[in-house]
Amino acid sequence: MTGSIFNPQVRLLNALQAGAKPIMTFLGLPSSRPVQMVAQTGVDGIIIDCEHGHISNDAMHSSTAAITAMGVSPLVRLRMTHPDLIKRALDAEAHGIVVPMIC
Repeated sequence: MTGSIFNPQVRLLNALQAGAKPIMTFLGLPSSRPVQMVAQTGVDGIIIDCEHGHISNDAMHSSTAAITAMGVSPLVRLRMTHPDLIKRALDAEAHGIVVPMIC
């Protein structure tokens, strides 16, 4: 049995399943207040830039919580594909991981 499941907490997935073009943005500031302001603009997802931004693990955790509380999907952009970094981001309740491409 296949079908779409609508979950109001997974805004990005809902937009993709509906065939819409999701609106997303990057965030490189280590504070949850700018996250809340950006989340109120109607975006479907916010990518927390831990690759180039100055965001610590603590800031990543508080940002993912703030983004989820606003009903927006948090994704985390990591600096490398290390299992510990991926696990930390997923444990922080990120809805997805963005990793750098190695050529």
